[in-house]
Amino acid sequence: MSVRAHHRSLTLALTAALVAPFALVAAVAAGTVTAAPAAAHGSVTDPPTRNHGCLERWGDDHLNPEMAQLDPMCWGAWQHDPAAMWNWNGLYRENVGGNHEAVIPNGQLCSGGRTQSPRYDYMDTPGEWVAKSVPQQFHLTLTDQAQHGADYLRIYVSKAGFDPTTEALGWDDLDLVQETGSYPAQGTYETDVDLSGRSGRAVLYTIWQASHLDQPYYLCSDITIGGGAEAEPEDTPEGTPMDRGRCGACRPPGPATPTSGGKYRHGRYLRQILSHSPGPRNLLQASRRPATEHTAARPSGRPPREDVLSTVRSALPTAPRPVVAPRMCETGRCPRGCL
Repeated sequence: MSVRAHHRSLTLALTAALVAPFALVAAVAAGTVTAAPAAAHGSVTDPPTRNHGCLERWGDDHLNPEMAQLDPMCWGAWQHDPAAMWNWNGLYRENVGGNHEAVIPNGQLCSGGRTQSPRYDYMDTPGEWVAKSVPQQFHLTLTDQAQHGADYLRIYVSKAGFDPTTEALGWDDLDLVQETGSYPAQGTYETDVDLSGRSGRAVLYTIWQASHLDQPYYLCSDITIGGGAEAEPEDTPEGTPMDRGRCGACRPPGPATPTSGGKYRHGRYLRQILSHSPGPRNLLQASRRPATEHTAARPSGRPPREDVLSTVRSALPTAPRPVVAPRMCETGRCPRGCL
């Protein structure tokens, strides 16, 4: 072999040795990128489950320290494991064989028997979870992102006298309300729920038995029965003494839509409108601070915050009333707008 040929062979061998590790990394990376993502699942979204409600109210603001005072149970949930909210649709077990009461111990119903522990453990914690007001007859919606189908939805409500603020849910605390038939694979499963004769705070407990395999979901939704989801609360003066039992969640006083001229008291309400309405989501940052702060000095050339909010309101003419937002009573005197 000539010197030149020998030199060329050494060069090729050295190049191959240097390139091989990078080629391996590239192959692994390509496999990672092209691998199919884990399938999404689902949960009850109306009335929302505990972790889904925390995601709705705080997902874009979950590091806000105000949550500790405004929504202490969600604060605890986020501190325990944020993945319980990001994976709001994954609270399930497998191979239960329909023996729900045998597999899920009392006191662990809202975590599916502490499935995937410790991720969903906090869902069993008693406390002032924000409860959605519902009439005695209302519509339940379960969102199934993966379209698994459903063999049935089995829906329970906690018995009169059960206090979810001090007690963890057990099977003997529940009354079976209904069991639906099967649903074909689709994006949502809906059913009407009748809680005639009931009022006050309760836990709605839904078992969704998925059809694609033996995979039941165990879902706790906090509700206040008889409140009427469409009822408009009166504008209660700040600090008005009220029965502590009535002080749960608060919504902003004033008009039902942002186009009628009222000011919402915190940007979270506007975020909730945006999340439930068509419109320019890039204006979301305009609502980050409370409206009472808009008088602070601003750089020249930046439009006043009220002008930005007016733009958002005009862009969302059909926005529904904001979802009930949290603000808990601590002294027995309800803040303005408290239900």
